[in-house]
Amino acid sequence: MIRGAVIKQYFDVSCPTCENGLDLNKAKESVVLLARVLEANCEQVDAILASAVVPDEDVDAATATAAVATVQAGGENPDTRYEDLWRFTLTSYHSGSSCFQQAVISTRKDHKNVTWENLAKKLKCKGGEDYVNGFMETLFVFDTYRYQLTDVDVVVPAPTIIPTRTAVPTSTPFISTAQVKVQVFMDRNGNKSPDEGEWIDAMSVLLTTSTNQQITQRTQNGITVFDMTGYTPGIGVNVSLPGLYRDQSFVLPEQGEVLITFMFEQPVLPTSLP
Repeated sequence: MIRGAVIKQYFDVSCPTCENGLDLNKAKESVVLLARVLEANCEQVDAILASAVVPDEDVDAATATAAVATVQAGGENPDTRYEDLWRFTLTSYHSGSSCFQQAVISTRKDHKNVTWENLAKKLKCKGGEDYVNGFMETLFVFDTYRYQLTDVDVVVPAPTIIPTRTAVPTSTPFISTAQVKVQVFMDRNGNKSPDEGEWIDAMSVLLTTSTNQQITQRTQNGITVFDMTGYTPGIGVNVSLPGLYRDQSFVLPEQGEVLITFMFEQPVLPTSLP
């Protein structure tokens, strides 16, 4: 109850009179407190895993003592993964150390390894399993929403072209005069279209042709334009954001503009902690 009162007092950073409705100073202070709360739960989990031994009336005292020593030495949980230890920590945070301890004892009583898959079935705390699974799923996909600059974080006044194309002989007299317009934005308001303030600057964009030619440019005000004059119509073109697993492919037309849009959605993260 005390922990819950402290968390409620310091983690609620809503502020109707502040810019964007958030008290940023209070938010910064809450980071350290949250880290210490999680660290405390981590230590609780470690202590429980080292001491929660199932009593067995059929074994003598020496055997029981050896079992405790085995657990404390880390030999009882060879299949417990690093990610599972984080899940255990979140379980302790959400549902309390007592709930976690009972689940550990129940799992060991069934002679099963203390993994999240086995332990989750033994949790008697309401909402504990769903909270942990939901948090971890969000955490694992979070990196897909990140964008990173490949060089120093500066605003480039104009697109920087890294020419790697080489002359390719062709038997067709036709050449393309098309342009490829790439726009990148963060859809903060969820309306699926770019608005003022949502454009992503200095984002590296890589254009690769089926003839193994590459051009790299950066966005300015969220947009960069590739001039495809001189390339052969009908070749395959792939436009990608290096390192972000985003790409689109198309066949180069003889003329006109090809619009490629990369939209980043705001990641769904917990807005409050229980």
